[in-house]
Amino acid sequence: MILDILLAFWLIGACVIGFRDGIVRKAVSIVMTIVALVLGQVLMREAGDLLIESAGVDPTDAPLQGFLSVFFLIVMMQALVYRFATDAYKIGGLTDRVAGAALGVLHGIVFLSCFLFIMAMSGWPSRTFKKDSRIYKGIVNVAPQILDLVMNVGPESYQQLKDMSSPDAPAIDPRTGRPAIRRPAPGSDRQSRMLDSLRSQQRR
Repeated sequence: MILDILLAFWLIGACVIGFRDGIVRKAVSIVMTIVALVLGQVLMREAGDLLIESAGVDPTDAPLQGFLSVFFLIVMMQALVYRFATDAYKIGGLTDRVAGAALGVLHGIVFLSCFLFIMAMSGWPSRTFKKDSRIYKGIVNVAPQILDLVMNVGPESYQQLKDMSSPDAPAIDPRTGRPAIRRPAPGSDRQSRMLDSLRSQQRR
């Protein structure tokens, strides 16, 4: 229950900020948060190795700290995007503010999910808090679903377009009406294995 109250206050605050900022700024916030999440996942190993070499970080904590470094670096860059790219495109008016409030809640959910997803790697919150919360699971699962969508659907769509434009394009699958695409085996690459491990922690 305590965790639910904290999460609810966060979402209310996100709604108020969205009402103030408007639709353009909140749209930029959502995009930048998703970019930070994806790049944090993709570059966590490389960033962790860099932290080991330059800052003497414990190798067991390096992937987590690498993720945090990439994620929050991009989130801080969002402030620069706000400053130089959104002021000139503010729509204004009640419609802009109401739509901004709705996107503010969405941004609050995405950002909060990313934060909880990252903290789950370090074992926070405890199982007791998770069991007592009614909305924790629904929020924290947003980030893994975004990663699944970007890392699976994105490369698949790119490969499909590449195959269709190739002179040696494969035959069309009669069941789907699309070119046959060789899918990588689940968990075959490093990112998939890490993502599978993190999702298994969420189910506990």
